[in-house]
Amino acid sequence: MFYQRESVMTPIIDQHNLIKTCKLGDTMQVSNYNHKFKFPDRYRPTETNCMSYNLAEYIGVGNTIYAFVSINEFKFPNANLYKYTDDDGNPHNLMYPYPVTEEHGFSCNKTPAFSPNYARLYIMHKIEKRQGIDHVDLFTAQDPYLFGITHDDQTPVIFNLPNVFDNGRICTGHDYGRDLNQFHNVTQVVEHLTKELFASPANNDLRAPESQEKQYLCFDENGNHINNTTKPTGRFITEMTYSPAVEFTNSI
Repeated sequence: MFYQRESVMTPIIDQHNLIKTCKLGDTMQVSNYNHKFKFPDRYRPTETNCMSYNLAEYIGVGNTIYAFVSINEFKFPNANLYKYTDDDGNPHNLMYPYPVTEEHGFSCNKTPAFSPNYARLYIMHKIEKRQGIDHVDLFTAQDPYLFGITHDDQTPVIFNLPNVFDNGRICTGHDYGRDLNQFHNVTQVVEHLTKELFASPANNDLRAPESQEKQYLCFDENGNHINNTTKPTGRFITEMTYSPAVEFTNSI
């Protein structure tokens, strides 16, 4: 049984005025330096996650740093698959986030992941920095966001995915990003937060209707995302309006 999201429809002003209203500083400055790192998958050690990211900040707001992590796919850690047959008798493999049982599904060769061919995926970390004792930097982090930039028109978008809220914020749980005092620079923090996110098991929260998942989030029996070529329409994909993500999109 899926726990489905509820959407609240409110009037949206145009994107330019929305960004102007919500902007946290005058201008976002994105570093040209591309940081790269990799780490093994916690649940399938033969898989390696290769990532890169750029740091950014608003001029005049020196205590807040944004990291935009480019990812090839958005994984659902420790998830398996189950067979679903629609009303027309067509079979589909959908994601099942709980431990696999004979009744509910089957284990696949790789971690199921969302990997759209029509957009580049990013995770955005917002990190607050303050000076502690002996001038040592201390860090705190807010929940990360997932968004994509479409290839055809370079628009930042949000996807109706499991564990992702309607505004793109990723559901991480209460313990995410709480133990950052051991790190002394922002690159260590970014890599730790990303590894922690990709190790947190997927759950059944915020699932889209089965009709949407069978159309846009199906897998082959090995766990590869298969219906990922055509850009979706309707409620599965909506425009991202959170100003840091929009301004990052405009800067690249």
